[in-house]
Amino acid sequence: MVRSTAVGAGKARVSVVHERVTDAGEAARLKASWRERLAALTDPLESAPR
Repeated sequence: MVRSTAVGAGKARVSVVHERVTDAGEAARLKASWRERLAALTDPLESAPR
């Protein structure tokens, strides 16, 4: 599940929740993957005209 919440003018918080993660290694891989994907959105979103 992916959830976004407004936290101020022009800002949002994104939460990602996975179910049935089998072990800590898988959890770490998923976390790293989502961190990378969400970071890739930062530049385009921050540089977009408002």
